[in-house]
Amino acid sequence: MKITPPMRECIAKMRQYNRMIDRYPGGFWQCGATGGVSFGTSTVEALVTRGLAVYTEWKQGRSRFPIRAVLTSLADTSTPEHP
Repeated sequence: MKITPPMRECIAKMRQYNRMIDRYPGGFWQCGATGGVSFGTSTVEALVTRGLAVYTEWKQGRSRFPIRAVLTSLADTSTPEHP
């Protein structure tokens, strides 16, 4: 399974913040509310598509969209150290 550098960085950041990442207004994803590195929707979607993360919370607006993702156990074997 191909894991890109942004995906690896996202996994590493998620591990630092209780294995979670949240979507903020504007559509960017970030671990923790204190700023720092943010990730695009396509990076988080790629993690979910590969089974490395799952969406756990959704928000209903004009349409339903994910607002939180959590790493799965598969991410523990697909790390920067274990490509």
